[in-house]
Amino acid sequence: MPRPLRGRWRISAGRGRRPAISFTETHQVIVRVGYAKGAEVARRLEDNHIILNYQAAPDEEGFTASGALRMGVQEMTRFGMQAEDFAELARLMADCILKNNRVKDPVAQLRGVFWKCSIASPETR
Repeated sequence: MPRPLRGRWRISAGRGRRPAISFTETHQVIVRVGYAKGAEVARRLEDNHIILNYQAAPDEEGFTASGALRMGVQEMTRFGMQAEDFAELARLMADCILKNNRVKDPVAQLRGVFWKCSIASPETR
């Protein structure tokens, strides 16, 4: 049975850094995309099969100024995605966000591998 993502990763343009801890502190990932650009970037990602929410960061005055994206990775962890799979997803997101590339087909191919939900607990590893 697949093991859940066990580590906090900071991914910048596809380069991962080793986690400082050996467990996940949260299943929420926040990505800053620029002042008031959250809604537009979230829509562009959704057009490319990457579903997430735009979010105002703590230093922004409200949702009209949303400059961040909020991703919940727990769902794909339950489907078996590992750190290297999330790194590939981060690369695809960077291509879409920074270069405005169409990544719909590679995202569908990546997601197509993970179709069976499984839950990994300490007893089942």
